[in-house]
Amino acid sequence: LDSYIASTTFDIEDNLTQDLLWELQKRYDLTRFPYQIECVDISHLSGSYISGWLTCMREWLLYKPCYRHYKIKTLENIKGNYSNDFLSLQEIIVRRFWLKTSNDKIELPDVFILDGGKWQLSILQELRQIFPQLKEIMNHTTFLSLGKGKARKESAKSSGNTEMIYYFN
Repeated sequence: LDSYIASTTFDIEDNLTQDLLWELQKRYDLTRFPYQIECVDISHLSGSYISGWLTCMREWLLYKPCYRHYKIKTLENIKGNYSNDFLSLQEIIVRRFWLKTSNDKIELPDVFILDGGKWQLSILQELRQIFPQLKEIMNHTTFLSLGKGKARKESAKSSGNTEMIYYFN
């Protein structure tokens, strides 16, 4: 049903969804129309039970077949409360894009958003040196990072501070 609704909404000439996606492409200077957008975030419980969540939208509708929950394995053997968003995001990117050994074709999103800010994008520079195939993926997928900065505080939200978007080139 969702795919039928999405496909029919793009047939309408004055379509709000399509206008929003075109505006998103224009505003953030995306090279491709953002048909599929994936977002990843890290969560933990006081530094333990670290996991990552990947959500997906296609044609501005939630697309649950692409949703993923990643139990972070990189930090499993470290004793005590330990949370490292940098290593957790690295692991999720490697697992999401099958960077270790696979030569299989995988479905790539048009936009991939990391929660965190400017420093999260440095993860991609490091991974690009380790996994040359990430360069090819980056020709298709635009990587963005959402930094909340001052907008994270409740008082800042009421004063009109907004999120910042960072791009990886």
